[in-house]
Order: sequence, then structure tokens, then C-alpha cells
Amino acid sequence: MSGRHGYSRSGLQQLRWRRTAALPRHVRVLRTVGVLSVIGLVLGATLTAFVVLPLWDRAHPVTVECDVSAAAVTSGGRYGGPHVLVSSPDCGTVSLSRGVTSDTAPDVVEDLEAWPRWRFTTGELSLRHRAVFDALGVHRTVDHPERVPPR
Repeated sequence: MSGRHGYSRSGLQQLRWRRTAALPRHVRVLRTVGVLSVIGLVLGATLTAFVVLPLWDRAHPVTVECDVSAAAVTSGGRYGGPHVLVSSPDCGTVSLSRGVTSDTAPDVVEDLEAWPRWRFTTGELSLRHRAVFDALGVHRTVDHPERVPPR
């Protein structure tokens, strides 16, 4: 049997071509629906992670108290500018970026390390799912640091 370009197809190539072309219509439709469903799930998860979660967190702020063990200035990240990574045994690693500039970052680190306990504002979903964020290596953002007076 001669192919379109003058070469001979092997028996395996002929069998593979016949098998694909001979699939019933309902099987092809189900396969297409399955592929489109997977694409929809991936797009839905991406939309949820990057659009819905930040909007929900801004609309539902929660106050949390953390013991600060260390703080360091880093640059880049989600907002592109400098931010302070705060390590805490009870809150994990969180990122403070609002109000932090390259001029004020060393002072913020110094203040955070000088006082043992701080109160931060974070989003409700970020706090609830912090184990997932920590497992993925994503630092939750916090705002409005306040010193917690000793008891």
C-alpha cells in the first residue's frame, strides 16, 4: 500500500490510523468533554487562587497575635518592592509589605525584633488555610503591626 508521499505504511501505522478514525462518535465526545473538564478545573483553581482568595481576605480581615522570633528584609515577591519576612513559632513565616520602603525596612526589622509579641491583621482564608500556604512555601501577607503589651 502506497502512502500519500510514495512511502509504504507499516501495519502498525495502518492499525493505529484505523483505530483512531473508527472510534464511535460518543467516545470522541466523551473524550473531548473530559479534556475540557480538566482545563476548566485548572482555570477555576487558578482564578480562585489569584483573584477570589485575595478579594475574600481583604473583605474579611482577622487579627492574630504572634511571638516574633526573627525578621529580615527581602525584596521582590508579590508586590515587587521590599518587604519584611517575620518568623514566628505560632504563626509561621509571614510577609509584611504595606508601608515598608527601602528606607524604612531596617527600622521595621529593628522594631519587630526588639518587641517579643505583635498583633497583625491578615485575611480569614489565609489564616484558615495557613498549613497549605506553608507547605507550598507561600508567605501569607499581614498588615498593621501593633505591639502587644506584656500581661
